[in-house]
Amino acid sequence: MAPNALPVIDPNIPGPIGGIETRSWLFARTMARCCDSPISFVVRDAVAPQQSTIAGVRILPLVEPLTAVRRAIASSVVRRPQFPWLSIRRCSPNLLWQLPLLALAKLSPYPHGLSGGADTFLQSVQTDVFCTFGVNPASASTVATALARGLPAALVLGSDGDLDPRFLEGADYANQYGDRGDMSLHLLQSADLIVVQTPLQQRLLKERFGRESELVVNPIEVDAWTNPAPPSNSLELPSEPFVLWIGRADHTPKQPGKVLEIARALPDVQFLMVMNPFDSAVDEAIRKTHPPNVIIIARIAPDDMPVVFSHAAALLNTSSFEGFPNTFLQAALAEVPIVSLSVKPESTVLLPFGTCADGNLGTAAEALRQIVESGPNQQQLKGLRAAVEDTHSADQQARTLHRLLCELTRRRQG
Repeated sequence: MAPNALPVIDPNIPGPIGGIETRSWLFARTMARCCDSPISFVVRDAVAPQQSTIAGVRILPLVEPLTAVRRAIASSVVRRPQFPWLSIRRCSPNLLWQLPLLALAKLSPYPHGLSGGADTFLQSVQTDVFCTFGVNPASASTVATALARGLPAALVLGSDGDLDPRFLEGADYANQYGDRGDMSLHLLQSADLIVVQTPLQQRLLKERFGRESELVVNPIEVDAWTNPAPPSNSLELPSEPFVLWIGRADHTPKQPGKVLEIARALPDVQFLMVMNPFDSAVDEAIRKTHPPNVIIIARIAPDDMPVVFSHAAALLNTSSFEGFPNTFLQAALAEVPIVSLSVKPESTVLLPFGTCADGNLGTAAEALRQIVESGPNQQQLKGLRAAVEDTHSADQQARTLHRLLCELTRRRQG
């Protein structure tokens, strides 16, 4: 269950692609191929996808005509837990008709789904166990529906932000996405099984919320990175060597503005930003103020990622927090050094691979300059690909998650 994953499932569907969407779909289609259970995947969009089965996975569409309106409002408005309940972060004339339309939709006898409570659509889904990704209203609805139906539910964490200690403040707290603390806390307390990405998440979950968990590291398809296919005709890459950044337009946690600061300190180095539109105000500001050595594109097809990495000199990460970035694994398989502003990869496979600047922009810029001028440390890169394959193989991790879900189902059935 990752309702916003349709753009990664079907490249013809426009929309942002994040780590949760990429990871959930990889788990689903790998389990469909490797395991002996039928897999269904719930997606949400304004129209139903043309195919009912993709890569062996049954696609269950939750059709909501106002999906695009909700996404547009989310980029301009922040929900608050108290009066006046909304805060405008970016003025747009479209809000004059979008907000009233959404208010009328909430008064409809057919309210939109996946808003936190038990969901009518999910009540009709034929399944033995629910598996949902990330602490968000869709996951809260999934777990609430499972409880109402007497079915087990597993929650797979999407980032360290899913373990925000301020959730303990309850309804008095809402995160940057407007999700209330009481909803998030109830979700973490109610899921039958919680799956974490890293040992750090495992420790924080126990310390902050008193929950045990299972560790399943991020998966990656190694074969796709062995012999990268030629890029699609529409893909234009900057001259080599270039620094690659992949994220979305938001202030927190991706912080694309930090990329511009680093790029200004390195005017002779080319930067390629793959920036999914999320917060339209941030997206507009970055595109208006970026220096001439920065190229920005909104999206790269997943099949083109290996060839993009193969041309990059380094991967730059400017996030304030992550779970375990899929891009770190992609960089490792492509043997591209990582320069991270703040996030330290916990995986022992990646610990010696790259640089963490501990939040210092100057340190990050200097590390990138050295890589571009002198090349990566080949000794660090030696054997890294095999280590990632051993630890993060999609087949291996999908089988592990499948086993956990089957064990959970058997325990519930008694």
